[in-house]
This record gives sequence, structure tokens and C-alpha cells, in this order.
Amino acid sequence: MAAGALFVSRAAPPAVVADAKQLADASEFPLSAKTVHALAFLSGFVTLSLAHLVYVVLHAAAEKLRLRNVVGIAAILLPMILVVGYLGGFEIVEKRLLSRATVTASGEVVGDNRSWRMINAANHMSENPESMFFGADPSCRFDQEKCKEKFPLMGENPLSPLVMNGILISWPYYLTLAILFTAPLFGRRFIVALAFAALLLQRPYMLGIGYSLIGLLVVATTVAGVAAGRFGNREPVADSRVAPA
Repeated sequence: MAAGALFVSRAAPPAVVADAKQLADASEFPLSAKTVHALAFLSGFVTLSLAHLVYVVLHAAAEKLRLRNVVGIAAILLPMILVVGYLGGFEIVEKRLLSRATVTASGEVVGDNRSWRMINAANHMSENPESMFFGADPSCRFDQEKCKEKFPLMGENPLSPLVMNGILISWPYYLTLAILFTAPLFGRRFIVALAFAALLLQRPYMLGIGYSLIGLLVVATTVAGVAAGRFGNREPVADSRVAPA
């Protein structure tokens, strides 16, 4: 996930970043950190993902952009935009990406395919409160196809881990959200934590091996960054209970 690489490069404490740079230098990695950063930004747009666009906007809000950086970004993006326009790519971007963010006359977002699933999940839990503790059915944990046959679609939204697995299993997902959503309170650079949490609202797959590894890396980086910012520069407090000579 491109967002994972972008997040760690922005929110990691300085010591972690320094160690990573030393490791890259030792292994003679052919690309600079800025190049990797730019590639991670751009690679997410290959799929024309609206979620990646939201992440990039929030990530940019966490950056302290200097004039030379803005000029550099413009120098990269402007030729790309001209090439895409020359090849007729604007129509594809408009149809596949931008049109999904438009609002219909009824007030619904065209690309919104999550809200009704979340409503299904909320309705199920209101009618079956025990599912909040133990999940709707074992099949929702072990056999997704059978779960879809038994219940309306309830996946891919913030309530799906709760309704499908119960809080006894899904609590790491909600703890992760709580940590990442509150992280910006400790500094502007942690807006990237909020951005990553926004991605997890759409893709609540923290109980899977792939997303759990990425999520753990992001949470550990966030906690380490917050701790370094709050306690890293403090002098140790001397113990006033000095033993007599």
C-alpha cells in the first residue's frame, strides 16, 4: 500500500528516519528518499482510487511546503498533465475518478457504495444486539460467501468488523482507529495518521495478515513519534531523595 510508505516517511520520529537512511545507504539503494516519496504518491493514482486522492490531500496538509518544493511539484505535475491531456486521458480521469465525487439531486454521492452497507450492519445490530459481542454468525468469520447468502451485504465499512466478528475479536481495529484519529492532537505532522485511519474506514481489514502488519507498523510509528515529540527532549528529573553522605 503506497499510503503506508508515505505515512512512515512523514510520521516516523527522527531516529527511525535516520536509521532507515543509514540502512538505505549501506545497501546502496538506487533511489533517493524524495524519489521514493514521489513514486509512492503517484503510484496510488494508477488505479484511479478516490480514497488515495483523499489521502494525498490530507498528507499534503501535514507537510510544510516551501516555495522551492511547490515549484518542484509543479515542474513534475505540469508535464504529466499535458501528456495525459494530449493522449485523451482527461475523459478517463473525469469518468473514473472525478465523477464519483459528484452529488446527485437526491443528495447522494455517486461513488458511495459503503453507506448502505453500513446501514445494513447498523440495522442488524439493532435487531440482534448480541452480534456486537459475538458477531452475526460464524460463517461471517470463516465463510464469507455463506455469510452473504444469509445476510444483506454488510462489509467494507467501519461497522463490518463489529457486526461480523464481535467486539471480542474486532477490538484491535477500533483501538487502531482511536489512536490514529487522535494523533493529530499532538502535532500537524500526525495528520497523516488521520489520513491513514480514513483509509481504514473504507478498508477495515485489520484482522487479515497483510493489513494487520501495515496497520501495526503505522500505529507503532505514530506512538513512537508522539512519544519522541513529548518526552524525547526532556531532561531526566533528579531524585530529590538523596541519601545522606
